[in-house]
Amino acid sequence: MPTEPREREEHWNAVSHGVGCLAALVTLPILMLQASGDGDTWVLVGCLIFGSTMILTLGTSAFYHASRSPSWRRRLRVLDHASIYLLIAGSYTPICLTGLRGPWGTGILITVWSMAAAGVLLKLRFTGRFEILSTSMYLVMGWICIIAVVPMFQNLGGVSLIALLAAGTAFTVGVVFYLQDHRRGYHFIWHLFVATGCAGLYAAVFAEVARLGTVN
Repeated sequence: MPTEPREREEHWNAVSHGVGCLAALVTLPILMLQASGDGDTWVLVGCLIFGSTMILTLGTSAFYHASRSPSWRRRLRVLDHASIYLLIAGSYTPICLTGLRGPWGTGILITVWSMAAAGVLLKLRFTGRFEILSTSMYLVMGWICIIAVVPMFQNLGGVSLIALLAAGTAFTVGVVFYLQDHRRGYHFIWHLFVATGCAGLYAAVFAEVARLGTVN
């Protein structure tokens, strides 16, 4: 591929997640303010972990795609790929500590964070290899909540459920483009799906925190 188109693509890859990172930075305090009204420390902790992992993931991705230093790109690529596991686990955290709190929430939380730790170790050691395995882990982690579909319907609000489904669908469809990102423009499309998925996750968490604040 010619250098200029590749550089132009990387520019837009960086911009897409840079904007997403800024949005996460701006909206995290709003989420924390909403969570503080509940008076539950665990709700605050869950929201902070969620927002922090989203900022980390989108920010690392933006810096990786913006960097032109080969050595920095190698380092940032490892962090870029590893942080996805943290975002997935971080997204489960506020849900499991609020509406899904209890045996199901605890079990899922332990499972996804254990998988995230394994995934991070995999990426630290083998970034660029075993892509099918790592992508499969992303998907399994993202959809493992279906084992708790009944408790979720019983304990989560309707808006949160719809937003979670929309987010999961966006990430999953985006994976199709991620796996073919050797094609021109496909990685940017993947980034757009990620941004959409992140927006859905934020909506789900905010709606659930707001609902519980109303109930309490």
